[in-house]
Amino acid sequence: MKKNRKESMIALGLTGLLYLFTAIALPMGYMTNDDHGIQNALSGFTTGTPYPYHQFINCILGYLLSFFYRMLPQIQWWYVMSILCMLTGIYYMYRNWLILCRTEDAGRIMTYLPIAFCSFFLWPYYLSRSAFTVVPAIFTLGFLTSLLLPGKGRIRIRDILIPCLACLFGSLIRYETGMVLACYLSLCVFYYCVREEGWNRKMVAALVVYLVVFGASFLGCHQYDKYVASQTETDEFREFNRGRIQYMDYPRLQYGEDPEFFDSIGWDSKLAVSVGNWCFLDERVTGENLQAIAEKTKERGKELWNREPIWLVWAKQVYGSRFFLGITILMYTAIVISLMYFTRIGEPESVFVVFHIAGTIALTVYLCIQGRLPTRVYSVIMIPGIVILWFFLLKYWLHMETKSKGVGQLILLAALLYGGTACGETLYSPGRIAQAEWNKSYTKKINEYLLEHKENIYIHMLWNYAPGDKDEIYLEEKPNNAMFFGGSNWRSDIYYKKLKQFGLEELSMRTFENDNVYFMMDYQPELLVWDRYTDAFFSTLMDYGATKIDYVDQIGNLVCVYKFGFDRSLENYTGFYQLGDYRFYYKNGIRQTGKFEVDGKEYYGKKQGEFVIYEGSYIFTEGALREEDV
Repeated sequence: MKKNRKESMIALGLTGLLYLFTAIALPMGYMTNDDHGIQNALSGFTTGTPYPYHQFINCILGYLLSFFYRMLPQIQWWYVMSILCMLTGIYYMYRNWLILCRTEDAGRIMTYLPIAFCSFFLWPYYLSRSAFTVVPAIFTLGFLTSLLLPGKGRIRIRDILIPCLACLFGSLIRYETGMVLACYLSLCVFYYCVREEGWNRKMVAALVVYLVVFGASFLGCHQYDKYVASQTETDEFREFNRGRIQYMDYPRLQYGEDPEFFDSIGWDSKLAVSVGNWCFLDERVTGENLQAIAEKTKERGKELWNREPIWLVWAKQVYGSRFFLGITILMYTAIVISLMYFTRIGEPESVFVVFHIAGTIALTVYLCIQGRLPTRVYSVIMIPGIVILWFFLLKYWLHMETKSKGVGQLILLAALLYGGTACGETLYSPGRIAQAEWNKSYTKKINEYLLEHKENIYIHMLWNYAPGDKDEIYLEEKPNNAMFFGGSNWRSDIYYKKLKQFGLEELSMRTFENDNVYFMMDYQPELLVWDRYTDAFFSTLMDYGATKIDYVDQIGNLVCVYKFGFDRSLENYTGFYQLGDYRFYYKNGIRQTGKFEVDGKEYYGKKQGEFVIYEGSYIFTEGALREEDV
């Protein structure tokens, strides 16, 4: 509309400056490896050709983006879409805020102070660390704020339709985020209808139509995605994926809490540690076993979760990051101020504020009860909470007497100062920026090595390696001859396509017996220092007949490449085994550790191994018998 053209142009300029500032001041990339996985599937980095289906996004969006990749592969469509969605949402938030401030005659300080704060301390964090869980929240929220602007005296279909379409599109990016946004959308539509028509039949009719049409569209899109998944993925993957989610994403039973149960499913303590580190190579890591552990966890749920109450789960997230401490302060400051002046606002604002605050807190409590409140999920609650409440603070703040606002202004000023400081310390930390730049250099050097050794296959345990980064997609030859030793796509359709590309039928501990299969891990050329996860991995590897480890190569001072040597005679072998100066005892192919008996005589195998050199190779001494037992 012409009367809003000025605000639209200013918002467009501010959004453009925000992106330029972020791109110059901060390294741009992804928040999690999940985004890399989605991008690599859609772009064809993983399998060689664009692949439209990924379990984390709706197949409708997958088909669209994979089509774009086929037409113009030089553009990184997943990353571009993510950034454009966030910038679009931010643009509409700025535009609608400017319109509201002009309508309420808020003054320049009240108008531009929140914009400046968000532009320096909030939005750069998410623009520089794109996460597909957060992208739809920022995108949809921009359109939701249109429903909070001053009324026009009647309900217009367009006013409701556009936010609904935005929410629907956002849910294609991340279903769980879409579910949360649908709650905020419904609340905003309710407020809009009551504000325009009051409490009457026309308002009720509009709400019913909205619920039916939006609900049917939402369910239709995601039921279609489920149908495609049922045709694409096997029962094996669905069972494994359910178990993986329950085991990896939520509180779980530890081996030490019920060793008898773990022994009953064939797991030992080292395997439990290894799986907790996302290593799924062991044949005992099945969907059935993972779900059995999840069910056992539920049986003992009250006992286990009482050790970590709701408030502690919340506090760990908030105090674990200065950035999230900052935005939490802003969120709950807005809630406190809203409640302080609650009696001074009328309907429907008062009803909206109550439901909004209650819903935001309820979502947080629910996630804490689940024992899962990761950074990106917490953001999906905090961002709408802050933005929507700030819109309402302005709507009634300006109409209060000056004396009534004094306490609230002091609280708000303190929150802005402390919250901004906390956010800025994290966002512009030299260490964080240097780490992000180092990660890019790290990935680039590994990619160069992989391209030089295309004839080999590399299974890796590299946590900072992000193949197929947004800057790497333009390579004609893709360094896609490496594969993580676990992950969320394990046993999925794309997992088997990747194995087919490698010429493998399975990926397991025994895969390392192939002549062209190597293992990559972070730089440890002498294998002198390692954590309990590395120890657990090598210990489990020994159970499959691996007897020695050869140091093959290194990539700068970043990564070491190893080759494992196997003795096939150890498969299902029971008896003593000599390796250099060390003697071991195997039972059914498994190295024995701790106390055990053989023919009535007691032996003791080392529980904690170390690496020693034997005939030019490393051997792992876990299970080595004491000298008096040899």
